[in-house]
Amino acid sequence: MGRREWTGMQLYRNGSNYDYSYNYALRLDAKSGQMLYDCSFKAPVNLNDDTWRCELESVPVTREELVPLDAFIQELPLAPPKEPAPVDDDLLVCDETMEIFDVCIANYKDRSVKKLTAPLSGEQREELQKQFLQLYMKAKDRAPLRN
Repeated sequence: MGRREWTGMQLYRNGSNYDYSYNYALRLDAKSGQMLYDCSFKAPVNLNDDTWRCELESVPVTREELVPLDAFIQELPLAPPKEPAPVDDDLLVCDETMEIFDVCIANYKDRSVKKLTAPLSGEQREELQKQFLQLYMKAKDRAPLRN
């Protein structure tokens, strides 16, 4: 398979404990042609910041800053997501953790967007989170100030 030109990506985890929940997302802004970065995650201890939660919204990132993430994506065996298993109505789940990893590939000729995914090992998920943290460190000073 040739090179994949992706237009968005999301790594997401939601659970009952806010400390272990995170959301990292990149999306191509159709008007500006820039890739925009959104994230929300617990600040690592070594961040040397008095921030408890790291958050960015619609911060532009450069192609150069995306090179490590792009290389990571190019190596994955991306495929359409499988249909979820049917839910057992008798099964009670008190703390369901949901994890999502999507890569979007858009076709501008027919305006379609295809979501692909790949199973991530613990090491791959950790590496992806590390790359998103590095992207946060580069982009956080460009974020607009919040009131």
